[in-house]
Amino acid sequence: MPKNYILFNMTTEKEARQHLYSRPSLNPNGEDSLAKIARQITPGTVVLDVGCAVGELGRYLTEQKHCVVDGIEANPDAAAMARSFNRQVWEADLETASLVELEEEFRYQYIVCADVLEHLRDPGKVLQRLKDLLTPDGKILISIPNIGHIGIFLELLSGDFRYREEGLLDRTHLRFFTRRSFLHLLAENGFVGQIVDRTTVDLQHSEFSDIPMGIISPTLMREMRDWEDSITYQFIIEAHPQEPEENVTPIPPLDKADIGHDSSTSRCSARESISGDIGSSSHGSSSRRDNTTLFSPVFSGAGKMPCSVPRSSVSTSPSQVQRHSVPSNRRMAYKRRNPFKSAG
Repeated sequence: MPKNYILFNMTTEKEARQHLYSRPSLNPNGEDSLAKIARQITPGTVVLDVGCAVGELGRYLTEQKHCVVDGIEANPDAAAMARSFNRQVWEADLETASLVELEEEFRYQYIVCADVLEHLRDPGKVLQRLKDLLTPDGKILISIPNIGHIGIFLELLSGDFRYREEGLLDRTHLRFFTRRSFLHLLAENGFVGQIVDRTTVDLQHSEFSDIPMGIISPTLMREMRDWEDSITYQFIIEAHPQEPEENVTPIPPLDKADIGHDSSTSRCSARESISGDIGSSSHGSSSRRDNTTLFSPVFSGAGKMPCSVPRSSVSTSPSQVQRHSVPSNRRMAYKRRNPFKSAG
């Protein structure tokens, strides 16, 4: 197959809407999502970088880990630059292109989807198609933004939900996930997933640092800061195909989760759903404090709301994940890799 084989011939109109995405050189000791993914890849393996942009991951893996790296990239200019570092780069719109040619000729030990799936209309469908490109022991490494970040909740409580040029509410994001909901997406599409790392950004160093704190109850702030994923900016996930006969423990649905509430009122349901999706998890240690009154009151000066929600029954072990204080000059730790952004 020729090196510049084009899987999908994009229209002039689509090209006019694209921009050239660029990343700084990959720092192997960095705390950004791409560096964390790179550390998960075994030297000497064969890798497919989906949404490879200008090929910085391919450059690092080829030069430092002696991997063989191919890429898929929709932006023709970025793809041309990435070919300098990758074995092959195909120009393709992931949601419309046929991957038959790849399926017939190539198999990969790792497929990387770094900051890509949240930009797609149907990420599950794309994952199913990528499954056929894996070797029998192959894995997909994914970074996905966390909609359960404390900044998102505080912005909602302040009455706002504002899209931005980059970050968790990037204007080009079409899909949003918590830890639980993304693991559900994987399971629904034939994968078993686990969180292997994460990037973290404290509220004061995030794009939500200007939210007025005066309207938020100090009690609520303390509880939200203790949530397992309150400062998780992105999850780093390892996923591998799940055969139908595999005995894998299913992810419990929210209505089966260990969530308590005051039986005298039904007004707790929405708040319990928030706690169940963001604060509960099947990972980590077993520390627990039951029936902590979480939303009492939500806003300063408000009367007590009769809703008690238990804290998460588990939390991530410090030995598994380190929380990093992010300096202000790295406020935007998350940068999109997807090139589908309107020009200008």
